[in-house]
Amino acid sequence: MATATLRRASTKVNPPQAATPAATPLSKTHHMAAIMAAVSKVGGECFVRDDLPDGASHRVHVNIAARIEGQADLYRQQFTADLSVGHASQRASSTGAPQEDVIAWILGHVNSATRESILAKLPEVYAANGEALPVSDHDAADAAAMLKRLRAKSTQAVRGSVSIKVNQSEVPMGLVW
Repeated sequence: MATATLRRASTKVNPPQAATPAATPLSKTHHMAAIMAAVSKVGGECFVRDDLPDGASHRVHVNIAARIEGQADLYRQQFTADLSVGHASQRASSTGAPQEDVIAWILGHVNSATRESILAKLPEVYAANGEALPVSDHDAADAAAMLKRLRAKSTQAVRGSVSIKVNQSEVPMGLVW
């Protein structure tokens, strides 16, 4: 007789993080983080990958000066960075058959009594077993092997990546006042 194993999906939940009260004075580290978050957000919204041709390279001189509203401290940062753009390539991927299609195909190949029994009992068995299905290890292995064979392979063109190398010796990290 085959042994049954209950199979459950992972339900990992991250606990909520406590918010920092607005009245709490921020440190210089927090100021720098807020400024760099603003620069990153604006940069991300302004950057259009298609504007950089594949294979391009640029030496970029950057000068950032920013202040947190209500604070006297001025944050300044200057550095040089070498930006390079990769070349387009092909990426391979594969997708599995949709679960609905697999189940529909199986239901279409059994008699109507078996079909109705499966449709009626499967949700009940799943709920009764704590949102898991009792299946034998042998049947689970057969199903896994079949699902591996039900994969469609494809390739898609992808743009070259954009990388940047910052000259670290030029990056003064901190607030200047």
